[in-house]
Amino acid sequence: VLCWNPAAERIFGRSAAEMLGRSLLIVVPEDRRAELAAARERVGRGEHVEPFETVRVDREGRRIDVAV
Repeated sequence: VLCWNPAAERIFGRSAAEMLGRSLLIVVPEDRRAELAAARERVGRGEHVEPFETVRVDREGRRIDVAV
């Protein structure tokens, strides 16, 4: 994580100090990790990734619908 704004702090219950420099996988549920890996691979090849709806988790493990 390179940037973590106040809205992310409120949504995920994690401070910027806690998240900066750490893996985004902290907020990605196990069942959505392949989706993230596929998007990263496409970006790594220089391909465009359309915005999509998915799920992330907050500090308590509650699932949150998000658009990325």
